Amino acid sequence: TRFLQAGVFLNVDNALQAFYETRKLNDIFKDCERWGRKDGFRTLMKQCRVITTHLKKNFSFKPFRVSENPANNETFEIEGKTTNVAEYFQNTYSALQYPHLPCVQRKKGDMNLSFPLEHLQIAPNQKVNRKLSNQ
Repeated sequence: TRFLQAGVFLNVDNALQAFYETRKLNDIFKDCERWGRKDGFRTLMKQCRVITTHLKKNFSFKPFRVSENPANNETFEIEGKTTNVAEYFQNTYSALQYPHLPCVQRKKGDMNLSFPLEHLQIAPNQKVNRKLSNQ
């Protein structure tokens, strides 16, 4: 603690602060599945921001939820036709490597936009704002 003319200031050392690792979401999901912790993935999605990786100008967002359906079964309507996320990405960007994995959804107005896990990653430089376990 230091006393300065403007008042009392407390200098906090952030050297031991934990940060989320910037990784592709499909890799994190597969690790959670392997460890039997699918609920851990859903919890993580509530706690951090993700960033797109498939656009020329990528953007970050706070996920609304993780879909129950895989990308090849997550359907929506576009231009009067029903399609699924996997087909849409194949026609617009490139074929998905993991169409059997769920999507992360972003709420935009009254719409839920679905993004496949392989085209998202944890946004960089995010502090973990919860108590860490001893493990």
